[in-house]
Amino acid sequence: MQTIAAFAIGAIAGLLVGRRFPRREVSGDVLDVLPPSLPDEVFTAERQMLIERYERSMAQFDRLVPWGAGGTIVVSATLLAQLRPPDVLSAAALGLGWFLLLIALTASTWSHFTSSRLFSARRGMMDMAQDTESNQTDYQVLATAHAHASRATYWLNWSAALTFPLGVVGVALYAFLAALA
Repeated sequence: MQTIAAFAIGAIAGLLVGRRFPRREVSGDVLDVLPPSLPDEVFTAERQMLIERYERSMAQFDRLVPWGAGGTIVVSATLLAQLRPPDVLSAAALGLGWFLLLIALTASTWSHFTSSRLFSARRGMMDMAQDTESNQTDYQVLATAHAHASRATYWLNWSAALTFPLGVVGVALYAFLAALA
């Protein structure tokens, strides 16, 4: 019972910590055509905003899913020494929980990388739009890279959001079944 209470307290603490920090802001409004140059003041402000978003995105690397998934795996590994699986079902629940948590951890890490590529591509697109010698083909390459990174980030975030709670449920089920034995 103490194990279940510890998981519940950890989940609530994770939710509270996650709500306290700013979330990633990813904008999907990318033009496929090289836009005209912006006035210098507007360009500087927009570029600075993208740099700040990029830095904020990089600073959020160790948040929520990596902490939660890694923490749950570590906690369950220490519990494994104390609670032996009473049957095949509880061992399968633990194995499935660990597998799903590792998927969540991997997807979240990879998603962080792809979202940072969004900001880099967008900044490069802005720089090209400001440079009068840029051409449409080079701009289109960056726009395509931005679209691919956006799509990858979307699917990786969803896979992490789905596999993390399912993995926690698998580990909690193992703890519950082992505590009953």
